Amino acid sequence: MPTIAQRLRQSYYASQAYHNKLRKHAYDGRRGVPPDPVGGNAADAAAICDGNFRLLERLMHLGDVPWNAPQVADRERERLHRFLFLDDLRADGSEASRDKARDLVMRWITAHGRWHPLAWRSDVLGARLAAWLRAFSFVTDGAEERIAKSMDDSIRLQAAHLPRAVEAGNSGSVTFDAAEGLLTAGITLRGYEDLIDQGITQLAKAIDTNVLADGCHMTGNPIIQIAALERLLRIHAVLSAGQVPMPARLISAIETMVPAIRTHLLGDGLLTRLNGCPEGDEATIKRVLAASGLRAKAVMGLSRGGVSRLQCGQVTVVMDTGAAFAASRTPGGHAGLFAFEMSHRKKRIIVNCGAHPDPRNPWHSSLRATAAHSTVIINDTNAAPLGPDAAAAPMEDTQVIVRRNEHEGSQFVQAVHGGYRRLFAVSVSREIYVSANGDDVRGRDSISFDEDILSGAKAPKPAEESAARFHLHPDVSVSQTADGGFYLRASPTAIWRFRSAGGTATLEDSVYVLDNGTVRRTQQIIVRARLKPEPTTIKWSLRLENT
Repeated sequence: MPTIAQRLRQSYYASQAYHNKLRKHAYDGRRGVPPDPVGGNAADAAAICDGNFRLLERLMHLGDVPWNAPQVADRERERLHRFLFLDDLRADGSEASRDKARDLVMRWITAHGRWHPLAWRSDVLGARLAAWLRAFSFVTDGAEERIAKSMDDSIRLQAAHLPRAVEAGNSGSVTFDAAEGLLTAGITLRGYEDLIDQGITQLAKAIDTNVLADGCHMTGNPIIQIAALERLLRIHAVLSAGQVPMPARLISAIETMVPAIRTHLLGDGLLTRLNGCPEGDEATIKRVLAASGLRAKAVMGLSRGGVSRLQCGQVTVVMDTGAAFAASRTPGGHAGLFAFEMSHRKKRIIVNCGAHPDPRNPWHSSLRATAAHSTVIINDTNAAPLGPDAAAAPMEDTQVIVRRNEHEGSQFVQAVHGGYRRLFAVSVSREIYVSANGDDVRGRDSISFDEDILSGAKAPKPAEESAARFHLHPDVSVSQTADGGFYLRASPTAIWRFRSAGGTATLEDSVYVLDNGTVRRTQQIIVRARLKPEPTTIKWSLRLENT
């Protein structure tokens, strides 16, 4: 609910007097087109020309006025008002794409050329302003004079309002979008140079808010991190072109974000599906990383981001070793602490169930649960609260401790968490080892009771059962062995043998939800064990039997 001051401000922004004031801002032409080291996705251009826009990780038909389509949720409407699809049309470069870009810009100016609470919000406005400035020549070259004049006039008005919107703090969060808009406009438009200092200040705030010391994004979601890196690379290019002193914090952020993103990649070059992250688009991931110009390799562990990576031979294992409660507090975050994914060559073998892109879909909440992840679950209960209860959860209960080691090429990670301490008075540890040549992956999952809690005045109900779940990629075929294990065939030349001890292993149904929301049927191995007063240990191994 807006305050009285906010309502008065919005009323003023919507007035003709304010619109006239924006028109009076000094303007003396432009300094060309800002550089774009990243580019867009030309593959989507034909779809956009037909009225199909990529939302919720899939193409949706939204027609000629996409931001007014009734089926679009508010957060997706924001994305449409950002106009990032102009980069895709510009990357294609065809006349059809140019005509579509002109049509969309002119339709938007007609509908939203004056202040609007969503379309002119600081983060939305900043992203759109930068996108329009990048695409100005593409849209206006060869166009009627009225199109160039309308776009130029609208850019000037938006640039004049952006610093006021930033000062009002009406975006609800500190993002890179407003900073990118301020800096791109300040360097590109003569008469708007005063935006540069504010842009540098906003950039510093955004980096401090969103980028952790190890280069991870504060949400723990690498797909958001890639989008943030894309903006930082464009900001870097614009500052360089404008000969503005480069902030050291910007250089440092880029240099740490690149290896952090690589840490999340499996053998197929796509992202692990940890904490609600989609696999992503390979072309986009490659384009953004290439634009950085850095050859930085993945790192073994991201302590702040909560990710551990084991890579030996042709096997890659990535494990979530972050704070479960911190993840569950994040919108769309998952309760998949200690979940891992494993790939061999370019094939995924052990996975998590994924994330549904539409928060309104029932799958969205179901996939956030611990059971939807390849990890240990106690009494079929989430390792961290989800929904309204997450904000009140005590962070200290998580108590994640991680130890990593490497010896003669083999790699090892051990982690302990207390996500179940308050509920069941147990702590959970997981160890994963990968041999030097990558043909032997072993794990040990241990559950121990905390006697101090059990003997306390408010002792929780004792836990009864643990289950280690191993969700399999849909392309993996499974057959049972004579000793109760399983053969996992990921490709015609690679068979992995799964064995376990300390519990009863069964093969059960599971799902794998693609980035666009498509649900694929698959299977999971579940190793169940009854808990005893002494520590309960489940051992498991995956060994390559055929190549």
